[in-house]
Amino acid sequence: MSRRRNEGVDAEHHVWARGVKRERIFLDDEDYRRYTRMLRAVVEKYGWELLAFCLLPNHVHFIVGTPNANLAAGMQWLHSRYALSFNERYGPPGNGHVFQGPYGSRRINDDVGFMRAAAYVTMNAVVAGLCTHPAGWRWSSQGFAARRLGGEWMAHESFSQRLQRLTDSEDWLRTIVL
Repeated sequence: MSRRRNEGVDAEHHVWARGVKRERIFLDDEDYRRYTRMLRAVVEKYGWELLAFCLLPNHVHFIVGTPNANLAAGMQWLHSRYALSFNERYGPPGNGHVFQGPYGSRRINDDVGFMRAAAYVTMNAVVAGLCTHPAGWRWSSQGFAARRLGGEWMAHESFSQRLQRLTDSEDWLRTIVL
């Protein structure tokens, strides 16, 4: 049975994917680096606007803007390549799948939905107990921004400015999540 995606031109999505049986999909820093390189490549290849991301040991979350209706194509490209590289490095786990089924996504339709998704993605590593502040998790857009990494492939400045405007606060992080 195929899954219908709510794709569209100039759409924004909260995207997530989990490891099979909640198993780890990142076993060391090299895995995180490899996925991050592939995430950058998919953003550039498909013209996405990566607003926020958080990579955790057994799952990923990100908020992405798609100027073209190509979320499914990009996610297939990203996750098939990561799964192949993971299996090449460690050998296929069980049946060779790394991710538990297809990715999940929810289209963001309004500012309230955007703020909810932003809070969820931003705070994911804190809630998981991996850090005490979002900027403390190095495998997230907040961590990248705190270390001045990411460059043009990450739309963190656009993300932050939008949240500052929506919350009427320069300290949007405290306003919506802390």
